[in-house]
Amino acid sequence: MTDHYPRGLVLFDCDGTLSDSHHAIVAAMQDAFRSRGFPVPEEASVTPLIGLSLSVVLQHLLSSMNQAFTTDDLARLSNAYRQHYHRHEKQVALFPGVREGLMTLHQQGWWLGIVTGKSRAGLDRLLAHFSLNDYFLTTHTADECRSKPHPEMVEQALAATGMSTQQCQVIGDSHFDMKMAVNAGVTAIGVSYGHASADRLLAAGASHVADDFDELIHLLLR
Repeated sequence: MTDHYPRGLVLFDCDGTLSDSHHAIVAAMQDAFRSRGFPVPEEASVTPLIGLSLSVVLQHLLSSMNQAFTTDDLARLSNAYRQHYHRHEKQVALFPGVREGLMTLHQQGWWLGIVTGKSRAGLDRLLAHFSLNDYFLTTHTADECRSKPHPEMVEQALAATGMSTQQCQVIGDSHFDMKMAVNAGVTAIGVSYGHASADRLLAAGASHVADDFDELIHLLLR
């Protein structure tokens, strides 16, 4: 932690907010279903679920295709997805302006964190690959918390940093992120370059919506 008093706590979603991982997620999900003998979900079915915990996504997809499944099926699909995603990870990139924007917030005295539906291993690999670990004071994943839009990730971040709800803002690209922020009693800010439209983000509780990362930084610093 820094010695000076922080300007506030900014909690970022990861997929669709910091990293452009849409294609990798969809391809890995389709490969996982194919490899386990289930019908392959369409991209349009997977996209709205990105941001939820993996087990929740799998159950949604299987149920939407009227597929009977067991707990063992979910475990095997989860393992298959992680294996295939690891193979597709090389396609993932940071969105334009992310590295520079995080540096600016850090230098301006903000504390930064991550609240994501990714696994702990997946998040750790991404942060190490892009050398972003030093920017984030606290990180919370679907492995340790209940799935969005439950507020547990935000609550744990607040507890870890000692910040109040009035000092915290959640940044995300899905309505699940916005609802999580609302459920936690903190400010929600949407980004429209990910998976949800500005209208849907605003309807879910976003106070503002940024169209790119540079605009997001300006919103935070104004």
